[in-house]
Amino acid sequence: MIVPFDAWRPDLPGLWTVSFHLEADDDVPENNLWRRGYHFHEFRDVAREFGVDDAGPGWAGAFADYDNDGCVDIFVVNHQDRPALLKNDCPTGNGWVKVRLQPTQSNRSGYGTIVEISTTTGTQRREIGSQPSYLSQDALEAHFGLGSTRNIEHIRVVFPSGVERLLESVEANQTLVVEE
Repeated sequence: MIVPFDAWRPDLPGLWTVSFHLEADDDVPENNLWRRGYHFHEFRDVAREFGVDDAGPGWAGAFADYDNDGCVDIFVVNHQDRPALLKNDCPTGNGWVKVRLQPTQSNRSGYGTIVEISTTTGTQRREIGSQPSYLSQDALEAHFGLGSTRNIEHIRVVFPSGVERLLESVEANQTLVVEE
């Protein structure tokens, strides 16, 4: 099942959780939750608004830009049910950059690598890791939403081995491959 939703808002942080049913035939289904807001106590549930509130027996969620359009999509693993791909059809005009790793000295997946970008609007940081959710794996790349920003001042990549790469004056809307 593919459910389109328009949810890419770089101005609001979000928290998405899968419902995780212990029993597939639970009499009280729990919806997947998606909350938006600046502070945890201010988050409001926007899952229904964006069509991602299915009450399936969800067990896991993984995030990746599966169609390479610059917008992060969600793949939901459901227990004893079909998986669901929640496709993020984000508005045009917003910038993004993805950083994929090519480790040569550290572990082959780049786990533990820190990727940091700086723009005129601030700094964002991601760590490449494993098992972000039960029975799933996010894409092994760092994805950054940039809003209206079109130029990244610098991208800093620090591998677990200590090797550091610095890319300067990088254009938005592309996928970069950084070798250790």
